[in-house]
Amino acid sequence: MSTSSSEEGSACYIYGSEHTKLPREDILERLVGRVDYVLLEGVSISGLWRLARKHPSIALSLVFLVAFLKFENLLARIKGLLHRLLRRGVKFVGDMEYVRDFFASRDPRISVETADASLEELVEARKELFVIMVIPAVVITVVLPYALYVMLCFLLYGFSLLLSYLGLVREPLMICELNMISVGLAGLALGFLTIVAARFFIRIVLELSSIRDRKLVDRVVELVRCGYRVLVVRGRKHVPYIREELRKRGVDCEVLNPG
Repeated sequence: MSTSSSEEGSACYIYGSEHTKLPREDILERLVGRVDYVLLEGVSISGLWRLARKHPSIALSLVFLVAFLKFENLLARIKGLLHRLLRRGVKFVGDMEYVRDFFASRDPRISVETADASLEELVEARKELFVIMVIPAVVITVVLPYALYVMLCFLLYGFSLLLSYLGLVREPLMICELNMISVGLAGLALGFLTIVAARFFIRIVLELSSIRDRKLVDRVVELVRCGYRVLVVRGRKHVPYIREELRKRGVDCEVLNPG
């Protein structure tokens, strides 16, 4: 039975969260007793190694995507440590876990579940995106470091020979010095290229988000049609797409923190 059947208000709410920030407790508090289900985000990566064995051609892409997701979690945990230091008693290991714990402590009748696609579902739906990821992943992790190192060695050694010929230095750079300078410069160049690659991966992650959000939309529509009231907690960037898709399906959601 719905715990909110006697309440007035919307059947659907959306809270646009920021993964490294503490969710607003005053907004969540208003919904205690007014919602029956809370739907969170979170890609299941439990099948990573099985998928890598099944699709060896995209194994590196899978690892890169999981590393990206883990990096987001790491940022949230670092922010959580700051919360513990600056605001004693505040436990924060990520926005989704915070919301889960919040509603579990306030009203155990509220069902909290993760409504998201798994890594396997993402591969099945858009394998071509993972194939596209492979090329820059291989280039950045294998080809570029070696190519940059060799190129810089030649350039530096040639430059040192020129300086020696002109009499500006007594002898060309020694091998040890050459290696140290080359590795340092190659590292700087690789760091810049990694940032460029990260932006490329983020674009692909955003494309995969539509698959994840469609699964959420299906679950929201299913629950609302059964008479339940639902709170969706999703990354802020997901909100416009989710709201529009739900509207197309006849479900009007109230955005709790617009803007």
